[in-house]
Amino acid sequence: MKKLKSLLFKLPEYYLVLLVLLSGFKPPFYFAPLAIGLATLLVIQIYLKNNILGFSMAVLFLLGNIFLLFAVISEFNEFVALNARTIQLLVGGMMLFIINGLAAGIMIYKYGFAAKADKLHGTISS
Repeated sequence: MKKLKSLLFKLPEYYLVLLVLLSGFKPPFYFAPLAIGLATLLVIQIYLKNNILGFSMAVLFLLGNIFLLFAVISEFNEFVALNARTIQLLVGGMMLFIINGLAAGIMIYKYGFAAKADKLHGTISS
């Protein structure tokens, strides 16, 4: 059970690194320098495990996802008729929002609430 919890707590950061690198990738083989810089900062966060930086990254990530959810809803409202494309837009946007929201929620719990509980009990989470 501890191994599963440890994996679950590490997964959102690795997901964010992958997401940032994929968003900065341009075929055939070009990575945007900003994406490489953000991925580097995320890797440093994985190594250092700074609670304040991790919590603020999670909150910013969640706020960005809420903004993108509003963009999906706005695009959905621009369609005149309900067809396969509108459903695809809505389902794809909602799935992405749910996955990103779970990742942000786990990070908020990890760096906000679990860190306070560990300090209270005198343990250090890995």
